Amino acid sequence: MKAVRFLLLILAAGAIPSCHDGHTFFAGSGLLAPSYQRLVGNLPESAAVGDFDRDGAPDIAVANFGSNTVSVLLGDGSGGFAPSVPVAVGTGPGAVAVADMNRDGIPDLITANRTSNDVSVLLGVGDGTFGAAPASPYAAGANTPRHLIVADFNEDAIPDVAVACEADGLSILLGAGDGSLGAASVIATGASTAPYWVAAGDFNRDGHLDLAVVFSGSDAVSVLLGVGDGTFGAPSTFAVQTLPQSVAVGDFNRDGIPDLAVSNDTSGTISILLGVGDGTFGAATNIAAGARPFSVTVGDIDRDGFDDLVVANFGTSIISVLLANGPATFDTPRTFVVDPVAHSVTLYDINRGGFLDVIVTDRNSQTISILLHN
Repeated sequence: MKAVRFLLLILAAGAIPSCHDGHTFFAGSGLLAPSYQRLVGNLPESAAVGDFDRDGAPDIAVANFGSNTVSVLLGDGSGGFAPSVPVAVGTGPGAVAVADMNRDGIPDLITANRTSNDVSVLLGVGDGTFGAAPASPYAAGANTPRHLIVADFNEDAIPDVAVACEADGLSILLGAGDGSLGAASVIATGASTAPYWVAAGDFNRDGHLDLAVVFSGSDAVSVLLGVGDGTFGAPSTFAVQTLPQSVAVGDFNRDGIPDLAVSNDTSGTISILLGVGDGTFGAATNIAAGARPFSVTVGDIDRDGFDDLVVANFGTSIISVLLANGPATFDTPRTFVVDPVAHSVTLYDINRGGFLDVIVTDRNSQTISILLHN
């Protein structure tokens, strides 16, 4: 069970996208305030949240694919952020996560570098700055690492890394406890192609973390059950719709069993797969989400006790909010405008107001958009 508790601590830190000064417009209900932006690097693709300067206010880190940097934005706790400061990482960082990799109580940064096929770890100093990435980044073990998560897969209370490598497979890099990572172990993913996104949860309720992996090239999501020592069983594959891009974990019918939400780019839908409790899932229920749903995240935005969905529609300036209206059912999407092009989205209480706010990476405008909850 400690691996599951560790994941909950990692998720509490939040994975999030970002923004730049300016103004945009907003449509739909008054659920969210109009977006505001903060300038970051070139082609921002992912973001994560942590308290990097230990002042109690959430800060944001953004992976800039086109700049080979992570932008660090220190927050004031009321929704404002200082100008971003770039930190060099590997080539083509497309995903960033936050965890205490060397167990000193200070958040560190981990990036998946898609072009250089490696993983960078930047150790936090505690004042909002970070040490330089190692001169020799950690090989991802497979080509084109697109997404990563951090959790304790071998249950030693040290953060580990799981990387979805689009060209080749899924890699696990076990943490050493001093901020370094061991050699990557590549997991066979069978006939499924283009692993694009990875999420974790205890899908068979045995106390060990399992993995859910989206396979964009085969219109499927696969579940690999964890053993508890950093290894995983053979994948079980479940069909979704066309060109799935991301997967998120929630409990949509409130039965205590983790469920999956998968964004399907070409189909314009989110596939909801309800967990059975033994590591398997029922057939997907597909709901309309927007023009090109790329990134989906889960959270109770209206605080009614049900998990809601927030979706970034790639190639558009629109995010969609789908409020749950009962067990595993959702309202028609409410749309909100951000700077184009919406890429990834996540939820965090940025202004400490007690409600989840929305942060979106605006891939083509060198910004992140922040929408505070009304």
